[in-house]
Amino acid sequence: QSAIQTWAGPLNVVWYSDKPGPGVSHVVSHPDGNSYRQITWRMLLIWKHVATHYPNYDWYVRVWDDNYIIQDTFEALADFYQPDDLVEIGRLGLYDGHTFVGGGASSLLSRGAMRVWSEGIEECTEMLSGLRGLRCAFYCEDVMISRCRSKMGIRFERGWGLYSHGPAHQREMNISYNDIACRREGIFQHGDQVQSVPRSFHYL
Repeated sequence: QSAIQTWAGPLNVVWYSDKPGPGVSHVVSHPDGNSYRQITWRMLLIWKHVATHYPNYDWYVRVWDDNYIIQDTFEALADFYQPDDLVEIGRLGLYDGHTFVGGGASSLLSRGAMRVWSEGIEECTEMLSGLRGLRCAFYCEDVMISRCRSKMGIRFERGWGLYSHGPAHQREMNISYNDIACRREGIFQHGDQVQSVPRSFHYL
């Protein structure tokens, strides 16, 4: 509800959950349960639903309900790319020698990448079933799904200003609420991917 009452209210955000509730657009439940340890397999089901019911959008933004998105600076991440590029833009990390797009800070998936991804989700599900022995397999859905997308030829691009925590997490952050207010369009140009421009936060 906090997201709907703040940044998401004016936008056409589609919300998924494992049970009905205020603002929930679709209920997607995994047959083996909906605990956090099933998040990888639950996310695959959600992506399949998105691919079926929301085709041909220019960009797909994946968020959690505890994200905060600054719309104008976030959307500017796509300025250097075309919707038909095979690209995902996000906060990049490295796990077990593989680059992945971190799920917490939100990300953008292009129409071209979504088309390739949607055609390969079933194959991805099979591939990831063979990786269940990976230490984080049942909860690092961003790592697991990135493995699939990379094999499909989707390239990952770093999106500056996507924070894995909110300003209140002082141990993790080097930005204050005052910084956020100052680092907006008109004070800092965001078209050139300046690192200091805030675009999204997590764990708010």
